[in-house]
Amino acid sequence: MREELYINKEIPAYMTLEAVIIIPFCLIGTVLILWTGILLYDRMASDYALGVATIQAARNAEADNDEILQAAQEKAEELLTGRLVMAGEPTLRISVDGVSVTAELEGYLKTPPLPIPGSAEFDLPWSFKSKKSSPRLKESSIVRTLRRMTGG
Repeated sequence: MREELYINKEIPAYMTLEAVIIIPFCLIGTVLILWTGILLYDRMASDYALGVATIQAARNAEADNDEILQAAQEKAEELLTGRLVMAGEPTLRISVDGVSVTAELEGYLKTPPLPIPGSAEFDLPWSFKSKKSSPRLKESSIVRTLRRMTGG
């Protein structure tokens, strides 16, 4: 019985190929797919937050520019707080003029560190930028447009 265990000691070559090449590529591919999903989620969350903030601030068209700017800033910060997964310290800029409210968010995404021999840390930053703008519409013009559309 002991002789049977020692006779078949060799591992076939395809097992070595699988362990050295195929499995690491599969693991790296899986991590890249997951990271890309997180990247897309962060971009979608920033687009949503800026869109909602500019639309809600632009609805107060009769207010002063400073009040609209403050409202947009507060709403954007509220919607972004705790929602971005891998974004590192994004910069939020909001501007208000006579006809529109514009919000812009710039930042970078932190990547998971990659284990590369000979390097203590290898980190790839990936920047993103989101910009949304909404026209300042007075409530009276909205009501007139709705009345024209409905015929009332």
